[in-house]
Amino acid sequence: MLGANAMDALRRIAAALALDYGGVDFALDPQGRIVVFEANATMVINPVDDDERWTYRRPALGRVADAVRLMLVERARG
Repeated sequence: MLGANAMDALRRIAAALALDYGGVDFALDPQGRIVVFEANATMVINPVDDDERWTYRRPALGRVADAVRLMLVERARG
C-alpha cells in the first residue's frame, strides 16, 4: 500500500531506533517519500470501535497486540 521505497525507509528508521517496541507517526509526501512527525518508544495504539471504516486496521492491531504479548512473555522468562 505504501510502496517499496516507503517500506524501505520505514525499515531503516526501525533499525536506527533499535527498539523492542516503538512507533513512527508519518505521512507520505507527493513523491511518496516518508515524512516523519515523531518516532519513539511511547507510541499508543488505540482500539477501534465496530464501525466498518476501521475494518482495514483490525488485522494490524491484532498483530501488534500479539507481538507485544509475546515480547512481554519472553522478557518475563528472562
